[in-house]
Amino acid sequence: MVKLNWVAGGWNTPYTFKGVPHSVNFDSLESLMETMSKGEWVTDSKGNRIDIDLRGICLK
Repeated sequence: MVKLNWVAGGWNTPYTFKGVPHSVNFDSLESLMETMSKGEWVTDSKGNRIDIDLRGICLK
């Protein structure tokens, strides 16, 4: 099992959830990667898209 973790804080996050840690469980890294390939992306602080090696990051 692997977990995707994040801290809520986006523009559409209700005030009561801002800064609150969240996580979602996945059965495998492959199932996480499959979910993340449905249109999500990572951006830097300036809004530039970043390509990441999710497998490499998660296996460290």
